[in-house]
Amino acid sequence: VNSDVGGWRALFNRIDKDGDGSVEKGEVVSVLGASDTSPEFVASFYSALGLPVLGTRADGSHVGFEKVWAQIDVDGDLCVDFDEFSTFLRTVVDVQRSKAEEAARVAADIAARAKANAEKAAAAKQKAEVVAEQSKWKSHQRAELEADAAAKKVAEAAAAMAVQVTTEAETKMAEARAAEPTAPVAVPTEEAVDEAAVAA
Repeated sequence: VNSDVGGWRALFNRIDKDGDGSVEKGEVVSVLGASDTSPEFVASFYSALGLPVLGTRADGSHVGFEKVWAQIDVDGDLCVDFDEFSTFLRTVVDVQRSKAEEAARVAADIAARAKANAEKAAAAKQKAEVVAEQSKWKSHQRAELEADAAAKKVAEAAAAMAVQVTTEAETKMAEARAAEPTAPVAVPTEEAVDEAAVAA
């Protein structure tokens, strides 16, 4: 609703056909339903009263007009002067301004919460990336430790096998030496000794 008093006066004067400074409900309905009244004026009039355009009937009346008229006609004399008309429109303006401010406040609150949630999401993502990197490093470190342990086991097994092979080899060699025939020791006879003495 436009808060321009001059615009309100123009609306009122358009309805006040006889120019006596007041309008009756029948006068309003008659003007709004007249064939020479444009749909744009009908819409602007009901909009000024805070009524949605969708409630407008084909004959120019409105489903919510009766209720609004009772609110405008404060003294209940079935006629509305400009003071009553403008007072009601100021109320409509205040209500709509209040609703707009509340809507803006709610929108700002939603935007602030959305920003906070986005910041939390970004922080959570960053933390997840750090944790993933740490996990990756730990996995790599664990893999290295496991590889070192496996290599140690292989080396120990190889050393044990080498010892076993060496032991078996020494055993075989000892057995082989034990199996070799021993040459008899020659014992000189008396004749050989005598012959050696003569020769000397």
